[in-house]
Amino acid sequence: MPFFSDARETSARYGRYIAEFQELSKRHEVSSGTPEDFYRLAAKLASDERFRADFCTLTRSGGTA
Repeated sequence: MPFFSDARETSARYGRYIAEFQELSKRHEVSSGTPEDFYRLAAKLASDERFRADFCTLTRSGGTA
């Protein structure tokens, strides 16, 4: 059984973190939700210092950037 095979369980378990990531993405005009967006994320992290700092804060804290 794949680790994230049940979308409802994943959403229930990590919903708050998902919402915080989506809010961060929206605030910095970064698309999220598709496989292509994942690849664009690396480029945005490399080119946008403020987004990179906010992203690091969010991931280090486990949420609440």
